[in-house]
Amino acid sequence: MSIEFIVDVGGFTFESKDLYQTKAQTLLGLEHFNKDLILQVIFLDDETLLLMNKEFLNHDYYTDIITFPIEESEDTLEAELYISIDRVRDNAQKEDDSFSNELLRVFLHGILHLVGYKDDTAQAKKIMREKESFYMSY
Repeated sequence: MSIEFIVDVGGFTFESKDLYQTKAQTLLGLEHFNKDLILQVIFLDDETLLLMNKEFLNHDYYTDIITFPIEESEDTLEAELYISIDRVRDNAQKEDDSFSNELLRVFLHGILHLVGYKDDTAQAKKIMREKESFYMSY
């Protein structure tokens, strides 16, 4: 597994690389994901992610994360996670949680999508939230 973190937004510094790599490795192992994950995590602002959401997914609304599987083979999955720092800040306030907890939750949410979890129904959202909480505290 390799994870590259790219900050493309002002006023934000990412200093949790080791924690995030450990959390991702734990999640992948416990979910029995046996492919080598090559991941780029790109931190953006709301407006940039909104443009991507419109262009690639035809969704005209703000989101905290977009997960793109780029290329998959029998042994490897290459993917990108685009995370809106603005949305993470707003969600942390709404949920009365810390920014760092919300950012980790969103990161884990993206990894869960890559291993096959969805959040397109109420039941799937419930399962996704339970998995996020489990891996946050593991």
